[in-house]
Amino acid sequence: MQRPVSVTLLHLALLLAVTTMVAAQPEELGPPVRVKVGGKDLHIKDGHPVPLVVDWDHDGKNDLLLGQFDRGRPRFDRNLGTKQAPRFDAHTYVRGGGRAVSVESA
Repeated sequence: MQRPVSVTLLHLALLLAVTTMVAAQPEELGPPVRVKVGGKDLHIKDGHPVPLVVDWDHDGKNDLLLGQFDRGRPRFDRNLGTKQAPRFDAHTYVRGGGRAVSVESA
């Protein structure tokens, strides 16, 4: 007798997110570019940043989300330019429940 498969909304959301990320991957990487924030090269002082280009605020423009070691706080840089010519001015930290989110390692 087969056991029924139990799928939650979280499972479906994760499956959709992973499928979307895999489907959206380019076949080849383009040449490296320097990302500017406020007219200066983006510089993360602590740790090794993990960038993700995503339309975080759902305005049709790709924003920059950076995971970093700075107290485990994901950094959000809103794209103030266009999708074709992004421009970043200042960052904030990802917030949830009225405070900055922290994803610290054990």
